[in-house]
Amino acid sequence: MIIYRNQILISEEENSEGDELCSDSFPMKIYKDVFYKFTLERRKDVDSGDYNTGANASAEDGGETLEGTEVEGINAVLNHHLTEAAMPEIKFFKGYIKKMGGELKKRVKANHPDFSEEEFNSYMKKVQGVFKEFLDSFDDLEFFAGEAYNSSGTLLIIRWEGEGEDQTPYGYLPIDGVRGEKQ
Repeated sequence: MIIYRNQILISEEENSEGDELCSDSFPMKIYKDVFYKFTLERRKDVDSGDYNTGANASAEDGGETLEGTEVEGINAVLNHHLTEAAMPEIKFFKGYIKKMGGELKKRVKANHPDFSEEEFNSYMKKVQGVFKEFLDSFDDLEFFAGEAYNSSGTLLIIRWEGEGEDQTPYGYLPIDGVRGEKQ
């Protein structure tokens, strides 16, 4: 399995480089040559509250029972302990894109030293195109940071696609905004 971790720190005050954001345990494909696109699902985790502690139940009251809990969410968010990153208005997302775009340029140059100027410009134009798609569908997006909650680093962007009850969450990560680690 490959774990995809944040590799961008826009703010020096926040230290979450290396936070898990997603993994290849979810169906994945390359989206427009510049993003990973993960097919995710809604999931409900139920904890029955029945813990075998090794103690004998009391004969008088039948033992203590703890109430179970239910957690519902998106599988990648639950698996990787992601935290929702507040993006209340599109203007905040535009600011994030501006900062992230600058950091991605540095990463693309470092990760692809063999790119000609034309290839680099073409690649960055594709990145900008995907971010434009996200801006156009802002109301269908959710944003998640890693466990250390660096909302200014790479975020898992979830876009809901489809209609009504048939909506599917898809997670997006910029290829050059994360690093893969084999587990």
